[in-house]
Amino acid sequence: MKKYRILSALLALLVLSSLLGLSAWASQTESTEPQETQVPWLDDPAGYRENNLPDTPEYSAGCDTALLLEMNSGIVVYAKNAEARVYPASLTKIMTGMLAVQYGGRDLDKLITVTEEDIAGIEEAGGELKLKAGEQLPFRDVLYYLMVASSNEAANVVARHVAGSVEDFVNLMNTTAQELGCVNTHYVNTNGLHDDDHYTCAYDMALIAATAYNNEIFKEITSTTLKSM
Repeated sequence: MKKYRILSALLALLVLSSLLGLSAWASQTESTEPQETQVPWLDDPAGYRENNLPDTPEYSAGCDTALLLEMNSGIVVYAKNAEARVYPASLTKIMTGMLAVQYGGRDLDKLITVTEEDIAGIEEAGGELKLKAGEQLPFRDVLYYLMVASSNEAANVVARHVAGSVEDFVNLMNTTAQELGCVNTHYVNTNGLHDDDHYTCAYDMALIAATAYNNEIFKEITSTTLKSM
C-alpha cells in the first residue's frame, strides 16, 4: 500500500488557498460540463483588474511576484508584480485538476489504464514515476496521484481520459485560461515540467485557483495531506 504526502510544490497551493479565504468559497455540483462560477467578482475579471489591482504596494514581500485578495469581494489587499511572467511548475496541476473534475467528475469509480504514452519522457525530464504502464486504478485515485502525490504522469492520464489526448487537453487548458480572463498564461503541458513557453502570473493563478475551489471534489482532494492507495 502506497502512502503519499503532499509535495513541497503543492504546499504552495495550500498556502495560496489559505490566503484566498477558501472557507468563503461556494461549491458546485459534479458535472461533465464546466460550471458557472459562484464567485461574483469572477464574472467580470477585466473590471476587477482595472479597479482593484494596486500599482505600488506599501509593503514589499520577499518574493518577485505576489497577489493577496479578499475572496468574497475580489478586492486586492496586496499585489507585487502580479502580472509578471513566472514558471508555474507543479502549480500547473491546479488547472489540470480543475478541468479533470469538471469534465470527468461524474464517474470517479471508472477504471483507467495507464499507458506507455502517459509515462513517456517523465523520467528523462527529471520526474519520478509513481504510476506504471498497464496499471489500472479508479479515476478518483488518479486525481489523488495528481493533486496529492503531484504525479506528472497522472496529469497525462487525466488529460487523455478527459480530452482524448494530452495535446487536446492542453488546448482546453489554454482556452479555459482565456475564458477566465487570464492575462499572462500559456500552457504547453499538463504537469508543469519546465518549458520556456509554459508560464503564468500571480494574478492569473488567483483567477484559476478561485474557480477551481468552487468544486467540492477539488477542495476535498487538495485538502488531503496523507493518502493510502
